[in-house]
Amino acid sequence: MLEKLEVVSQMFHGFPYEEYFTSDIRNKLNLIPSAEEHILGLENGKRRYINEVTALSQAFALATPHEKALDAKDEVAFYQAVKARLVKFNSPNNGMSNQDLETAIRQVIDKALVTDKVIVKRILRQYGYPPDMELLATETILKQAELIAEELL
Repeated sequence: MLEKLEVVSQMFHGFPYEEYFTSDIRNKLNLIPSAEEHILGLENGKRRYINEVTALSQAFALATPHEKALDAKDEVAFYQAVKARLVKFNSPNNGMSNQDLETAIRQVIDKALVTDKVIVKRILRQYGYPPDMELLATETILKQAELIAEELL
């Protein structure tokens, strides 16, 4: 997974994609189309990027809940959001409304939430949590994580 993560991050060489992780939602929404244009400017960029992010996503799913995979979750989500835009739209001139972009981002977040549920369930099992209480505990943990995230934002 780390190898694929490095390959994809190198495709953004010279592009300040790291700003995405500290930006507010408006800047995030503006950064994704710019990231798409950067990728489209590379030789065979669209095809290569889609292939590499697909491979990264598969490796990420297999590596979760390893600590290094969890550390890369936000970066993988960003790469997936750019991929979603590349797959859905054929050129940078094909305008994407903020609503469409927010929908694409929401899909990526929903995928991450599913991954988070899997991670929480694995951790609960690892520590011998009773299976009949797993669903309630998972939902409680995720709700607490949401509240903490809101406080941090």
